[in-house]
Amino acid sequence: MKRFSFSLETARRWREAQSIQEEAKYRTLAAAAVAAERRLSSLRASGFEQRRLLVSGPETDGAKLALLHGYTTYVAMSSIRLEAECAKLARELAEQLERLNEARRALELLERIRKKEHAQWRSEMEREIQGMADDAYNARLFARTSRKPSLARDAP
Repeated sequence: MKRFSFSLETARRWREAQSIQEEAKYRTLAAAAVAAERRLSSLRASGFEQRRLLVSGPETDGAKLALLHGYTTYVAMSSIRLEAECAKLARELAEQLERLNEARRALELLERIRKKEHAQWRSEMEREIQGMADDAYNARLFARTSRKPSLARDAP
C-alpha cells in the first residue's frame, strides 16, 4: 500500500500562496478605499460645520466671510481630489477583486482535481485491502480443508 501523493501538489501550493497574496492586496486596497471615503466625509462635515458656526455666531464681519470663503474653496478642491482618489481606488479594487477571483478559481480547480484523485486512490486502496482480506480468508479456508483429510487418514 502506497501513500497518497498528488502530482500537482507543488502547483496547488503555489496557487494557494498566490490566492493568499491576492487576498492581502485586496484587503489593503479595501482599507485604503474606506480610509479615503472617511477622509472625504470628514472634510465635507468640517465644511458644513464651519458654515454653521459662522451663521450661528454673534457677529459676522468681512474677515470671517473671507476666511469662510477660503476654507470653502479649500474644502471644494480637496473634495474633488479625494473624490478622484476614491474613484481610482474603486477601480483598482474592482480589478483586484477580479484577480482574486481568478486566483481562487485556479486554486479550486486544483482542489477538485486533488479530491478526485484522492477518491480514486482511496477506492484502489479499499480494493487492495479487500483483495488482501479475501486472500487471507482463502488461505485459512485452504489450510483448514487441507488439514482435515490428513486427520481422517491418521485416525484408526
